[in-house]
Amino acid sequence: MVLEFVDDKQVRINDRTLKIFEFDPPFKDGTSHIVEATSDPTEAKYGQFLLVSDLSGLVGEMLPKGFRLAITSPEARTRGLNFASSENLINGPRLKVEIYLVFQDWEQRTNLYYFGNKLSLKVESAIERCQTAALSRAAEGINISCTFSIDASDDWFEVYSEVDQNLSKIYKQELLNEDQHFVQYLANEHPQFESNVRWWVRYVLVPILSGARVLRLLVGSLRAVKKPTKRLNRPQPRD
Repeated sequence: MVLEFVDDKQVRINDRTLKIFEFDPPFKDGTSHIVEATSDPTEAKYGQFLLVSDLSGLVGEMLPKGFRLAITSPEARTRGLNFASSENLINGPRLKVEIYLVFQDWEQRTNLYYFGNKLSLKVESAIERCQTAALSRAAEGINISCTFSIDASDDWFEVYSEVDQNLSKIYKQELLNEDQHFVQYLANEHPQFESNVRWWVRYVLVPILSGARVLRLLVGSLRAVKKPTKRLNRPQPRD
């Protein structure tokens, strides 16, 4: 792994040379230098291209104080994970990721903000590395910003992969929980729901399936019946 500062305006990460943006005075969180890049090739036409996997071998102690390496559209399993940042600020090395979910693409029964709140609380309690998981409203949806601790000898890419995998599992489990809660709610609040389902299964679905089965058996039987062969009139022998 190569992390080399060419000058105060450029840094080399392996075979990629990236531009550095300097801020003086630093931000309140201690950020003084930022490298901004994207893992999306279509966005790279307007900026700098860098994959999260390019950070493999980069350990926590290699980033200087005040340095932030921000990547948009990183490779991810987690739905909505659209930002990852490796940084060494006031509170030391950490990984930051953001999950952005929009109302227009939300197809679940539960309210998106309600789901995001439950998801952020679960992330904060279930992932040991998690320092914070903050939910906020956005113009078109919600944003969940999470930070995770990084030790001096931790590999940034390995930590990111671990976090991404855990986030994906938690996200899917919370969706499953919401579906189960919805069905339970219907059963509790609307007792006729369960009886209606049973009625439809018994008097509609079962007869349809049974009728289809009988029809298939009948058609199969008809096909199995051989056509009668036509007898030939043989000439009778003459006396």
